[in-house]
Amino acid sequence: MSPETPSSSLRNTEDGFVEIDVLSLHFIGHLGRGTYGNVQKAEWRGQMVAVKIIESYSETDRKLSINEINSLRKLVHCNIIHVYGACSRPKIALVMELMENGSVHDLLHVRRNIQYKADHVFSWGRQCADAISFMHSRRFVHRDLKPPNLLLKNGYRLLKVCDFGTVARLKATMTNNRGSAAWMAPEVFSGSKYNEKCDVYSFGIILWEMITRRKPFEDVDGSALVILWKAFTDSRPPPIANCPEVLMDLIVRCWHKNPNCRPTMREVFDVLTVFAMPIRPISHQREDEELYLAQLTLCKDVYELDRELKSALYEKHALIWHLRQQEELKKLKRKRYLECHCLSFLQSPQKRWTVMYQLPNYDDREDNSVG
Repeated sequence: MSPETPSSSLRNTEDGFVEIDVLSLHFIGHLGRGTYGNVQKAEWRGQMVAVKIIESYSETDRKLSINEINSLRKLVHCNIIHVYGACSRPKIALVMELMENGSVHDLLHVRRNIQYKADHVFSWGRQCADAISFMHSRRFVHRDLKPPNLLLKNGYRLLKVCDFGTVARLKATMTNNRGSAAWMAPEVFSGSKYNEKCDVYSFGIILWEMITRRKPFEDVDGSALVILWKAFTDSRPPPIANCPEVLMDLIVRCWHKNPNCRPTMREVFDVLTVFAMPIRPISHQREDEELYLAQLTLCKDVYELDRELKSALYEKHALIWHLRQQEELKKLKRKRYLECHCLSFLQSPQKRWTVMYQLPNYDDREDNSVG
């Protein structure tokens, strides 16, 4: 039997995928690099697209490209990158939607002249959690979740997860150590059995990174192996100064060494839904202007409600929860937490008491207040 190729995988076009003739693409410029390919900007059928060209002819990269094609055909979600089709000749290439604002990594660490606020962080985190939760519900694990694989568009408001070459079907036993050092879960590095909770660990590191605008383990001198070993020995990025307890608690739970102690991505989504608010486009500043620091605008009553839920509400209904099945318990907690308390509070502006939280200035520049 001949090996699978993108051409053969695209014969069934019921899902909207098509085999694209490379001659129909008008290449415009270079965008960057993915896990195993070069990404170019091109025009196709009157619209701008991103084209990931697989430069290597190795068997490993061929399998990764086909895995990405097959995964994206099964994972259709508003926060997962949309792929229009693929080219099979002369090189394998994926034709995807163009995310004009680049990656979260570039925004955090390259375009430091661009400001963002708390509502952006919570919205990005919520969108990412929604996409990964959807993947997990379909029994898929990303295994390489990191800021370079989170793309932005629409004035930096819309986030989509990309780079699905390492995606795998969730099995009872998974031991391949896929992923990138700073965001890789300890159980993946050690070669132990792991499951979808490895994505939750990666998300915890990402959320810390978006809030602090610092690279995780930036103080570590050495190779990726050194970073992996520090994470395996329970070393984590430092706590965020003055960070609200409920938010820091979520991050710490996400990167817990024991996968069973980590929340599900749906739980993460529910918590961030409370914090996420409508956001406006990020404003651009000139390249030579001073760096703007973020300000977090948070509601004190939300934290108090969280503590009340953990004590009075949770204890009051403990007997009911123990009698219910696990899935019913999760639904009840989400309903009580969101509908009965947090959402009703957020809809009552007269009760809101805001607390301004200024992130530390890691660039040591002057006059970095938010305009």
